[in-house]
Amino acid sequence: MVGNEAWNGLFFGRRSPRAGFVGMIAFAVPLLALLAVVAEDPLSLILVGIYFAWVLYDIAWTRALWRLDA
Repeated sequence: MVGNEAWNGLFFGRRSPRAGFVGMIAFAVPLLALLAVVAEDPLSLILVGIYFAWVLYDIAWTRALWRLDA
């Protein structure tokens, strides 16, 4: 949750799509580790997988916004 809030600070606080993109990439790293940890539990894997898919969408969206802003 701290990583998610840090992204909000980078993106909205600094008003920087680039910082938001870098923050989302950094947030995805521990989220991938969590995905690996819950791999044994099917329900947790599904739930974290859905959230990870949302984060991937956020990464793509933030990158596109950064490119438009440049």
